[in-house]
Amino acid sequence: MTEKELLEAIHSGIDQANKNIDAWSGGYNFLTNAAAESFMVTHIAQAIKNHKKPPPFLLLEPLVKNLKEGSGKPHLGRPIAEISKLARLDLAVLNRQWQLKYAIETKCSYGWSDAYTRDLRRLMKMKKDFSTMQAGIFAMFVHSYSTSGAESAKQNMERLLGDWENNIRNITNKKCRVYFSYSNIPYHRWTDGKKDGEVHLSTSLCAVIK
Repeated sequence: MTEKELLEAIHSGIDQANKNIDAWSGGYNFLTNAAAESFMVTHIAQAIKNHKKPPPFLLLEPLVKNLKEGSGKPHLGRPIAEISKLARLDLAVLNRQWQLKYAIETKCSYGWSDAYTRDLRRLMKMKKDFSTMQAGIFAMFVHSYSTSGAESAKQNMERLLGDWENNIRNITNKKCRVYFSYSNIPYHRWTDGKKDGEVHLSTSLCAVIK
């Protein structure tokens, strides 16, 4: 599975997660108002493993401390009490030697939070510490809405995407290489049935830390 294919699978999983939660709730829920990050991560994992050439191993919420860059399997299962509070990744893509290949963090919120700085810096540090790691991926569900119609919602979306990109560049500036992957899936559009004229759009954005 190439890096490009991995990113396409991430975008696909995010898109499908929001479409499902929207359809199942009759338009009542979507990712940002349902605290549904774990739901999104599950869909991303499914999209990755359903690829025609999936990675050998994929771990959900592994403890960073237990990931390996050398040979040997990481500790799996319930973490022991002494280390249960240590940082976890949302997803870890491993090669056939159980070495870390991609570290993935995901977010679904209405906008930027300063708390995301910690996640980005962890990915940057891991890229330096793990010689087998090809990239860290910060994957975001981006949601826009407007009471003034679809065009206004689209303009808000473009502004939000620019804000995400600028904030990430400010953190990673001169400390690592980063590029952005935008979804090629058309914006998912829905209308909040409880609020006349409120148009919602969603897409995804991945920051790839090299």
